[in-house]
Amino acid sequence: MSGAAQVAALRAQLDELDARLVATLGKRMAISLRVAKVKARLGLPQRDLLREAFILRRSRQLARPPREGAAAQTVLSTVLAVTRAAAKAALKHRGKHGS
Repeated sequence: MSGAAQVAALRAQLDELDARLVATLGKRMAISLRVAKVKARLGLPQRDLLREAFILRRSRQLARPPREGAAAQTVLSTVLAVTRAAAKAALKHRGKHGS
């Protein structure tokens, strides 16, 4: 296999992984929004710093090899921030429209 063919094959694998990551992110965000709605209904605080710390700590532990832990933590930290913003916007919209 030529170098160009190897690069193309590897990029195809990356494209597949990217598609799975995006799909998984969508599922995660949908579940997080459901959690936010339940918390709102129960009058619970939206942000749970202990849970967030657990998620970030766990991301480091799950990373293989361990040196990828910092990258995993950075990615999940961003996911948490984006999810919080999406939930806040959805709850604000819901409050305005009473749905």
